[in-house]
Amino acid sequence: MSTAPTPAPQKKDNLVWWFIGLVVVAVAVLGLGGILAAYFIRQNVEVIRTDNQVEVRTPAGELKVARNAHVDPGLPVYPGAMLTEPGATVELTSPEEDSLFVTSARYRTPDPIQNVDAWYRENLSLDFEREGPGKMEKKKEVVGIMVKSSDTAYISDKEDALRVVVLERKGLYTEIALARLSKQEPQ
Repeated sequence: MSTAPTPAPQKKDNLVWWFIGLVVVAVAVLGLGGILAAYFIRQNVEVIRTDNQVEVRTPAGELKVARNAHVDPGLPVYPGAMLTEPGATVELTSPEEDSLFVTSARYRTPDPIQNVDAWYRENLSLDFEREGPGKMEKKKEVVGIMVKSSDTAYISDKEDALRVVVLERKGLYTEIALARLSKQEPQ
């Protein structure tokens, strides 16, 4: 009686072990990089929070964001319009002390958009250029305000300040968005 010879053990494939080793090394390098990045951020970034303000200080500059019901973007407010969102101010400051301010507020009125539009035509300076419904090919964003082709927008880019008034009909109300971007803090 003869027994069948046992097959020789197969040689393990070294390629699989190399691949596993490379994956382990890559994970270790990425983990170490993440730990070093977190340490750098912890040492060089300071976040200060108060009730209505957040301030972030970094070696590249500072960012301050504040909400305030009394923020004035320096634009006329339609008579009788009610504030719908507290105003906001964003201040970006570089290490060279150059600052950029963005101030915005949103209002609402039950008056028809035609009345609000006519009022702004009379009460804005000649620096403002009106872009009416249909003039814009598609929606665009101006100083954080989305302007759709169905909206009416007044835009002034003079005197080192970009000022924007956007009118939009929403249901029974006319929404009024006011925004200002400048190198000087709003008064």
